[in-house]
Amino acid sequence: MGPTSAKIASAPVIYSMAIRSRAELLTFLALFLLIFIVFFALFSQLLEVPLWWIFRGLPLLGTRAEPLNVTVAPGPYSVGDRILVTVRAAVGGYPVENASVAVYRNCELMYSVLTNSTGQAVIRYPGETTVIIVSKEGYLTGTRVLPRDPEGMG
Repeated sequence: MGPTSAKIASAPVIYSMAIRSRAELLTFLALFLLIFIVFFALFSQLLEVPLWWIFRGLPLLGTRAEPLNVTVAPGPYSVGDRILVTVRAAVGGYPVENASVAVYRNCELMYSVLTNSTGQAVIRYPGETTVIIVSKEGYLTGTRVLPRDPEGMG
């Protein structure tokens, strides 16, 4: 018996370590998934990364959020100008009533207003770079950025 018979004799040993049935495969996958989820959760907590931040862009299962189409009256703007914000559903184009239009300056919420029955709201331009965030339950959040007043805010 030469080296050839040794290779043939070791083949069944390798085959016996392989997964032989669907039940074993499903058990292996379930165990792997469980271990992965536990380590993922522990690791994210050790790194102090909240789970909501990791999955922040994913819609919840069973929900179908529709995008918002947010338009802002064209500029240029001066400090204190009234600016018309129009909110419509991206699919269908109908006005979205009672959507929250939040106005942020320097990462701080200045105020928020609700849209009327025609999907419009009026905001006042503060002069600095302004972020407008529009939200309503059942819709994806819409965002617009207004540039800083080039005249030096006034």
